[in-house]
Amino acid sequence: MNKNGVIHYVENPIYTRIREHLGRHNGHEIVVAGYGGKGQEPWNMSIECETCNCVIMDADKFMEDEADATGEMGMLTNKERRV
Repeated sequence: MNKNGVIHYVENPIYTRIREHLGRHNGHEIVVAGYGGKGQEPWNMSIECETCNCVIMDADKFMEDEADATGEMGMLTNKERRV
């Protein structure tokens, strides 16, 4: 709030990043899928857009190397891949 009592809002940067990446899927059929052996814990989890037939975000349970870990959500850093 400024000295005149007016509240000034700024856009949340996390919202902006999510909107830029996920906005094109607004209203689409989105699913969460786990991939692995029957009756076993999934080795890969993904969020997929069935309307666009693409993977929005996915992650394997194990990484080949610690250097593969970016510490950021894949949906905000990776390009979408066709399923």
